[in-house]
This record gives sequence, structure tokens and C-alpha cells, in this order.
Amino acid sequence: MNNTSSDQPAMLVDQKKARIRIHRNTLHMLGDPAFIELLVNPERLIIAIRPAIGAGAMAHRILWKKLGDRQSYELHSSFLIRRIQSMCTWWEEGESYRLFGELLHSEKIVLFNLKKISPTSSMQEEDHA
Repeated sequence: MNNTSSDQPAMLVDQKKARIRIHRNTLHMLGDPAFIELLVNPERLIIAIRPAIGAGAMAHRILWKKLGDRQSYELHSSFLIRRIQSMCTWWEEGESYRLFGELLHSEKIVLFNLKKISPTSSMQEEDHA
């Protein structure tokens, strides 16, 4: 399967700008929620995204009107980026990483395996080859 396929959940972790970009299509797969939760499992090296019921302490609001034509929702969190970096000690400092996930339809959740990452710099090199 082609990893750039729009039928596969995707997100980008940008260490330099301390942001996570969740692709619009990933949010569509979750039913265009008004709120989402990001869950981190440090033992399994998994990040999960699921719709949240409402504006709770762990919820992030998706402002669809503000998102406009952009292809991703941006979440800025130095704390979360540092947490991910502490789990992924093999990551190169300042590098951005693209992750492709798996949608579990029955549980309405997307799972991203942090062991299966692609640095964006290597993807750009492949695009120019």
C-alpha cells in the first residue's frame, strides 16, 4: 500500500516547531469530531487519537471553520513533544517525522506506532530522486 494514500491516517511530528499536524483526512475518518484526545502509551510506543465527548481536560477543540482549506489541524505542545522525544530516543533532534496509522473502526480510534516513522527529510529526498 502506498503510504501517501489518502485512505490511511497520517500525522506529522515537528520537533523544531513543537507541533503535531493531524491530517484532515484522519479527522474525517474519526467522524469530523468537534474535540479529540491524544493518548500516549510509552510502553507500546503508540499514540492514539480518538474523538472526545466534550471539552474535558485532555480534549483539543477542532475549529473546523478556522481550519478552512488547510489540510491539517495543528496542535502546539512543547510538553507533548518532549514526552514523545523521551520515548523515541533514536529520533534525530530537530527532525520532523511522518507517521501513518491504523483506524480501528469498531472503537473509532486511530493508532500510530512510533516505531514506524519516516523522517520528512528522507521523504523529500525520495521525491526528488
